Amino acid sequence: MLASLAYLAEVGLAPTVTSLKCGHSFYTASGNVSAHSSGDAVDVARWNGQPVLGNQQKGGPTYQAIKRMMLLQGTMKPQQLISLFEIGGPTIRMGDHADHLHIGFPRAGGESGRAGVGSSVLKGKQWSNLVGRLGKIDNPAVPRRPSKYSLPSKGDERSSGAHRGE
Repeated sequence: MLASLAYLAEVGLAPTVTSLKCGHSFYTASGNVSAHSSGDAVDVARWNGQPVLGNQQKGGPTYQAIKRMMLLQGTMKPQQLISLFEIGGPTIRMGDHADHLHIGFPRAGGESGRAGVGSSVLKGKQWSNLVGRLGKIDNPAVPRRPSKYSLPSKGDERSSGAHRGE
């Protein structure tokens, strides 16, 4: 998951994540277990600060991100790319995804979700490279209370309303 987000940032599409393993309910609106609950999916609501909502047009950042993700192979290949586009492969068009792109992967380690010894996607030096790159990311200071500049929310507002009520 982190490698795919780093890949999208590297190709010039800095993603803003609104749901990973947290920020999403255990079940989807259809009653299935969400891929978010196992950490195998991510929702992106902005590209380079531009919201996905109102900007899902052919050639736009969401379309570009989907096309880039469709180039990936092997264990990096996504299983679900849910948005307003259905252009083949793992893409799924769903109207409640107008404000974000859902990127879902097969469960790590297969159906059981238990990656066995030696089943790691990354090998040897790749882990060191990933850890080194993650170490360069600045961790923001997150206050426990809203700042004086924050705006009050109106009820159950989230950055993505697609999953409200789940």
